[in-house]
Amino acid sequence: MMKLQVNSKDLGSIYEALSGITRSTYEQGLSQQIYSVPAARGTVNMRRIRLREGMELNWFDASFREPVTIDVGVDYPHLEIACTLSGQGCWETDGNVRSYGLSPGLSTFVYMRDKKMHTELLPKDNFLHMELRIDPRHFEIC
Repeated sequence: MMKLQVNSKDLGSIYEALSGITRSTYEQGLSQQIYSVPAARGTVNMRRIRLREGMELNWFDASFREPVTIDVGVDYPHLEIACTLSGQGCWETDGNVRSYGLSPGLSTFVYMRDKKMHTELLPKDNFLHMELRIDPRHFEIC
């Protein structure tokens, strides 16, 4: 089983925390980046598109030969709209008894702050997942 563990303090810090990550930037400059995490048991490609300060779109395209667990400490406030296009898995946060599924066509809308998130991905199908993340600290609220 492959295990990843990171802590994040803002939208971009999850990418900085992953070891062995390769980053290539497109011609649009820093607004769009592709990250690849080589793994002996599969591959993970991530596309990060910064729409504006405090708002980004993330695409995850991964294939694994065995289950993967990801533990992320989310130490900042953010809203997240997510949709899984293919693949299977589940996620949960500390202090919450409920587990949430990740499967094709399933979407979620969550607010997270100061939580530990645990995700499990199954190797059954290629995992294709999209997330729109918004950090409200960058927006003036009336």
